[in-house]
Amino acid sequence: MSNIIRGVSRVMSRKFMLGAGVIAALAALPVVGLAIGGPGPSPKPVAVEQAAPKDDIDRVERYLEDIQSLSANFIQQAPDGSVTEGKLTLLRPGKLRFEYQPEVPLLVVSDGTTLTFVDYSIKQVTRWPISDTPLGVLVAKTIDLRGGKLQTTATRDPGGLLKVKVIDPKRKDQGFITLLFENQPLTLKAWEVTDPQGLQTRVTLLDAVYNTDVSGKSFTFKDPRNMPLNRKGGR
Repeated sequence: MSNIIRGVSRVMSRKFMLGAGVIAALAALPVVGLAIGGPGPSPKPVAVEQAAPKDDIDRVERYLEDIQSLSANFIQQAPDGSVTEGKLTLLRPGKLRFEYQPEVPLLVVSDGTTLTFVDYSIKQVTRWPISDTPLGVLVAKTIDLRGGKLQTTATRDPGGLLKVKVIDPKRKDQGFITLLFENQPLTLKAWEVTDPQGLQTRVTLLDAVYNTDVSGKSFTFKDPRNMPLNRKGGR
């Protein structure tokens, strides 16, 4: 993982700043170069959240366990406030694809065991185990939020939004994920990944479709290292 962090630190272009936002969202790595100069906005009043009923985590487990596949559009907001859009495809166990809008030359794909971050603009491919990232909880073979390996807490905000924070004690240096649900009916709307520096990246789902057939080809990609220098197009 340290090699990935060093790689992010070396690249300061605008395109790779977007890539750093992707990495923050998927692997909770430290984000370099995203701070905005000058004073920030005045802090907003903090809404008081209350502990959720004990059975809410059980409800969330059952809900996630029932999701075998998911296709949705998404909006990603990085810690610097920049926004990107794209298409998410998920297939349990272990498979994910985040394909960004055409002008963003990035792709994130998991083949079931390995999560790969591809930057086509610089022909770079970076890999790490999907189970080592906060999103591993969404694509696990068995959804177990109460198992001894995870620390899970649930709260409700004044608007009724259910927030489920999932921390892996063995990987606190990777950050953690908070799943955001509408409560009635229970529906996954977004998630936030908080990295070790406290920076948050949010991914909001739109037009989600569940449990339809998904092609295995969705979790492959064209390796930019094998493409001609002037090659553009498909991923």
